[in-house]
Amino acid sequence: MAALSETQEAGGSKYHCVVPLCNDDGCYKNLMFYRFPSPVSRPELRKQWIAKIRRDEGDYFEITDSTSVCEEHFLEEKNRPGLDNLGRKRLKTAAIPTQFAWHRPKARQKIERHIQLHPDESESGSSDCQTEKKAKREDIHPDEPNVKEQLDAARAEIRHLKAQVEALKLYKFSLERFSMDNDSIKFCTGFVSYQYLVTFYEIVKPSAESMQYCYTSSMSSNPPPGGRTMVLIGELFLFLLRIRLGLLQQDLAHRFNVHESTVSRKVITYANYLYFFLGAQPIWPSKEAVQKHLPQEFRVRYPNTRVVIDCMEIRVQVPSSLLLQS
Repeated sequence: MAALSETQEAGGSKYHCVVPLCNDDGCYKNLMFYRFPSPVSRPELRKQWIAKIRRDEGDYFEITDSTSVCEEHFLEEKNRPGLDNLGRKRLKTAAIPTQFAWHRPKARQKIERHIQLHPDESESGSSDCQTEKKAKREDIHPDEPNVKEQLDAARAEIRHLKAQVEALKLYKFSLERFSMDNDSIKFCTGFVSYQYLVTFYEIVKPSAESMQYCYTSSMSSNPPPGGRTMVLIGELFLFLLRIRLGLLQQDLAHRFNVHESTVSRKVITYANYLYFFLGAQPIWPSKEAVQKHLPQEFRVRYPNTRVVIDCMEIRVQVPSSLLLQS
């Protein structure tokens, strides 16, 4: 391979490297430049050089006797041992340029952690500025002590938030709010305890889940596609508050965070449902059960007794005119 000596002289050098992204020039650097292999004697090697430098011959690139590649694109082992008569490096016959800018690995970016300091700590002062810069440049390590402290603090915060959520559930107006207060349950619903109310709910739940809501089409799905706005036991609690305490629909709508029309539909639906459900339940004991528990006095005088209806007479003042009494 023909070598061109590019030692700086008064007139400078006419040779420069044609490799893209390389600005080496004989006028400014003391480098060796190598001509392209001959297209007659080494055509294949010449093609490899052209492919390696990623340039094609054409209107914008033409290979002449002065077209050359600098020594920085060749590995050191591609040189022959020793120097020529003029003290220049010599390339091996089959040497190919392989060192290019697009082959160099990019430097990995350093991970930085940015720490926000307290306003009192960010006052003017050289020592504070140095501390802040040092904190921002500190590397992150998985086993760093403050990482564990931050993790413990995050877990404590999660526990605190969960406790707040549970506390908010107690403040929300719902049946669970009175689950530990049987006096309030009896006052609001008429059931003697929370357990009695839950037992009644478990009895009606299987059929209540498929009941048809008032003002809805029989062909529509129950519950509606959007899902229930309230849980089933909450709807029963709303109905009991309405018939037990006589709370207005607007008041119940505010308490349960629903629309007033929703309250109306649920009250009418549960009134009709419980009328048919409880009306179908047998409330009169059988004749055999009555005879079994009949007192002895009744067995002698009233052996065919089925039910005792307790009545009482209350004296009231009425007009003497039969027309007015009617």
